[in-house]
Amino acid sequence: MGGRILIDTDVWLYLFTGNSPECVRLGARCNEGAIQAYITTIVVGEFCHRAMVLEARRKGILSNNNPASFLAKRNSLVRCLGEYRMPVQHWLHGGVEVVTVEKDDIFASLTVQERFGMMTNDSLNLAVMSRLGIRQLATCDTKFDHMGELEIFQPRDIPPE
Repeated sequence: MGGRILIDTDVWLYLFTGNSPECVRLGARCNEGAIQAYITTIVVGEFCHRAMVLEARRKGILSNNNPASFLAKRNSLVRCLGEYRMPVQHWLHGGVEVVTVEKDDIFASLTVQERFGMMTNDSLNLAVMSRLGIRQLATCDTKFDHMGELEIFQPRDIPPE
């Protein structure tokens, strides 16, 4: 694998937590410039949200099954959660190319949803990939396997979602 690749949220989370040596190696290859990594602003938002919840769980401050609702009502707790900030700052300083969703991507994502049965964020990411001509996707999701036009990097050292 080389060239240009969009890296999905789950791969960043496994890299961030260190729970997947394959994801960590992928991150290192991106840092070395062997791979040009792309993420969408959707991936950034999902990563921040999920990493914050993981940190809150690890610190034992979540007490119910709806972590987003629990944290949204407790600003003082949210202020204490920030382990995710360093990788995001790295991305923004040039570690990866952060791309935004454009109006035409939204229209294209509706077609992707209808054709492949993809959820909104996945279809938006695919639409951005199409616009940019990116054909490689790093993800832990098996739902992309049936999309023949993509080359999928799926870490083998974690269970599929």
